[in-house]
Amino acid sequence: MSVNEVFGQNLRLLCSKRESIASVARDLGIGKVQFHRYIASQSFPKPNVLEKICEYFKVDARIVLEPLHFGPDGAPALPREERATLIQGDLVQAFGVVTKGHQFFRDQDDFPDGMYANWRNSLSNPGSYVVTLLQLTTQGTSRIMRGFDAKQMLPKEVRVKPREREYKGILMQHGAGYSAVFFSWTPDARTTSYFYEVLMDARSPVTVSGISILSRPAQIGLERFARSVLIALPRNFKSYRDITRYPMYMAQDELPVIVKQLLKVDPLHGSALEGQNKS
Repeated sequence: MSVNEVFGQNLRLLCSKRESIASVARDLGIGKVQFHRYIASQSFPKPNVLEKICEYFKVDARIVLEPLHFGPDGAPALPREERATLIQGDLVQAFGVVTKGHQFFRDQDDFPDGMYANWRNSLSNPGSYVVTLLQLTTQGTSRIMRGFDAKQMLPKEVRVKPREREYKGILMQHGAGYSAVFFSWTPDARTTSYFYEVLMDARSPVTVSGISILSRPAQIGLERFARSVLIALPRNFKSYRDITRYPMYMAQDELPVIVKQLLKVDPLHGSALEGQNKS
């Protein structure tokens, strides 16, 4: 599901609790034709208009990323599963056994909550690069990461629903950096992936660089290892929207200069890596 589709669906849901779509458009000072284009996912508002819409409905920037529902109090809320702890039942027990009570979750300190641009080598399209949005939040004492793979980034033979392209991870801090274990699922498969990232000192915005590994069988034309760079985004709608406007697959010369440099450098040793163009 694209950003336009998520936003249009959420806007339609929010308007359903009001007198009419026309009354909402009138209150916001937006033409009815243009407002219907937003709802139909045919157009996306400019940052200042989007901010006005969010203030009107008392929602935040996640309206462009996550399907909403209405809570018991009638207020718009995140999907119910987002309010639960990510790991439950057997996983909780297993996590306790393997960590033996040692603390792997830390405060936000140098890697704060927020939205990040996740740049990496493509795993499915050799020689190209991709960028997606990745959200980091603190839930209780846990650090949770969440993102979506674009439909075009999956192998052609894989057909999944939008929610099945979602992946969630547990962020942990140890040694010189951070690691995360991600979980994703479809009706036919369960997949885990892993990243290890090192904070790049004295950089603003916050930047971490490292590797990503996907757990899947070896296949011709597909990779399981990629270099990756996460860069914190400003907390505004325009910065999120700008990331979604990048091409699905990019050549190296289309990357921002800092990303291009970091995807060539080993964050542990500061040296250029051979074979950095693997997808």
